[in-house]
Amino acid sequence: MKKLSKRPIILLVVFLVILLTLTFGNKVKSVFNLINSTGKIDSDYSTISADEKEKATTLVNDYKKGITSVQYAMMDNGKLVVSGSSGVYSKNSDIPITSDTMYGIGSVSKTFTAAAIMKLVDMKKIDLDKPVVDYIPDFTMEDERYKKITTRMLLNHSSGIMQTAGPKAELFEDNETTAHDKLLEQLKSERLNAEPGKFSVYCNDGFILAEIVVEKVSGQSFTEFIHENITTPLGMNNTKTSQDDFDRNKLAKTYSSIAPKVETPPENVNVIGTGGIYSTAQELCEFGNIFTKKGKLLSVNSVNEMRSEEYKNGLWLDNIENTDTTINYGLGFDGTNIFPFNQYGIKAISKGGDTIFYHSSIVILPEYNMTAAVTSSGGSNTDDEILACNMLLEALKEKGIIQEIKADKSFGTPTKTLIGENIKKYEGTYGASQQTFKVQMNESGAMTILGTSLYFPRTKSMMYIYNGEGIFLNQDGSEKITFEEKDNKVYLRSDLYINLPGVGQTALAQYWGQKLEENRLTPEVNKAWENRKNKKYFDLTDKYNSEPKSAASTFMVVKLDNGYQLSNKIIDENKSINVVEVPVEAGRDTFDYTFFKKDNIEYMKAAENILISEDGLKEIPEGKSVCTIEDNGYNIWYKVNDNLQGKKITVELPKNSGFLVYTKEGVCTEQSALTKNNSATLSGGGYIMLGGEKGEEINITIE
Repeated sequence: MKKLSKRPIILLVVFLVILLTLTFGNKVKSVFNLINSTGKIDSDYSTISADEKEKATTLVNDYKKGITSVQYAMMDNGKLVVSGSSGVYSKNSDIPITSDTMYGIGSVSKTFTAAAIMKLVDMKKIDLDKPVVDYIPDFTMEDERYKKITTRMLLNHSSGIMQTAGPKAELFEDNETTAHDKLLEQLKSERLNAEPGKFSVYCNDGFILAEIVVEKVSGQSFTEFIHENITTPLGMNNTKTSQDDFDRNKLAKTYSSIAPKVETPPENVNVIGTGGIYSTAQELCEFGNIFTKKGKLLSVNSVNEMRSEEYKNGLWLDNIENTDTTINYGLGFDGTNIFPFNQYGIKAISKGGDTIFYHSSIVILPEYNMTAAVTSSGGSNTDDEILACNMLLEALKEKGIIQEIKADKSFGTPTKTLIGENIKKYEGTYGASQQTFKVQMNESGAMTILGTSLYFPRTKSMMYIYNGEGIFLNQDGSEKITFEEKDNKVYLRSDLYINLPGVGQTALAQYWGQKLEENRLTPEVNKAWENRKNKKYFDLTDKYNSEPKSAASTFMVVKLDNGYQLSNKIIDENKSINVVEVPVEAGRDTFDYTFFKKDNIEYMKAAENILISEDGLKEIPEGKSVCTIEDNGYNIWYKVNDNLQGKKITVELPKNSGFLVYTKEGVCTEQSALTKNNSATLSGGGYIMLGGEKGEEINITIE
């Protein structure tokens, strides 16, 4: 058959488009932009770019979140269609953020770990459902159930492993790998929180273990493997790990509340598989394309596995299909069907990441070959995810896939209703990771929840109004509290809408805690714990250049209630064990606590963390003194007498040493590894920590 000339066909198409446009107006634009999801016709993204610039600027300027810069990008059908930034590279210069400026991506690194595992699955070197011990023969735990842990369980957070990454995981200017190297040794003496596979709760150590699986099976370092198999094939030249040698000046500058105008030293998260990768928003989009129809790096089966709703394999929230949330785990992904896209019947997968100073989010629409990513210095991954989702919503509207962006949601204004006995039975104490929530109700319809944490001396009070049908609402209707009974336990559930006016909205549904049953103690056990009540314990094992030491309270406080040390059940004079089994997030980072004495000084042990009682701290003398780091390498702590308020401390620091100064409330006011200072002003009643190499002498002057 003779081929038809292309010219008449083209003229016919043009005529039809003009005719349809005159007849139906913008609806034709929607139809043809929808075709763009198959790569045929481009949409106009200039309006979206301007809108995202405005929203990013709102985040930086209008919200008091300490955000120095935001970088964002979006790809449609493998093509970069939006790229921009707001803020500055450094507070001390007007250097702009570029598309090549790098950020720590925190836990978005977990998606790289999952992709690395799936690459080995595609190579027929790993079976997701075979035990981890098949790949790491020297992996053992005190709890025999560890033999049931599979690689899949590491990636969907259902392994049952309790604690998070140990000491020395996040350091300034220091890529020491102790937290990675000692994990297997640490796990030998640990038990599991639950039967492997019973439920999914966020677990960093599971991804360190997955990182080790990649290394054992491939025979390469994790860094080598992901570069050879992921970043290099995708042309991701600005994606590095904490073990890479690269110009750290390419990293966006970060800042601490200790010295808001002083750039912090480069951040190193030394557990790469759980949070130690740096990248850019554009390159994260490139990575995200793996999980769309355009992806070729992994097999279709492996991509589908990572996008699957793994959280459904175990205990989870009720009525999840009709719940707005951003956490419903896949393999490496936090979300597999997230808000707000669930409102439109569109599948979206996502992962957020937070280090102490960097934050990031990636959101992918697999059906439409679209990916958005946001990275930031300061803020939170929640802020970044809201911005990423908004980019995609605007694009979906531009393409005609959705007709409008729905208004922000709430649960409505509460109408106070009397509380019956069927609801009052839920009063009591609920436990979660390192915290408790005391629920109190009155018959007139009010509920108070008092939150208490291991690290903070004061409680936080939250008020809710009973709205009937088992539902409590906060005053503005942004949060709903309910109670659910399952697996012979009672859970306190929160459904929350988070609003950033001028930027967007997100949602989170989770259990806050599990109701704790009364635990009666014998007089002897009760006396031992009463002697510890409200005492502070100070960390000896993390390094002087640890990032968390500047950002969080430095001591743990022993809080007792009803036979529990917070959410840990007291079982004898010197031990409390975690008993909460809370899916989603609130049951993460749990520990058993053991107390012991040496030279008549009491210590607390939590996994690899050793803490000393405040009773074992000496007062630092005024004038000149010398501190020597002992052979165990432990940090040395001093109390600061009230009469030293406002005095100046000067420290002669040998190489690889440092000091920190805290108020009596545990707020860090000086960290030499961060500020590079060798002197600071003391706070009366506060504390000083010195750390360094074994045997080092540190000279101190207070005047």
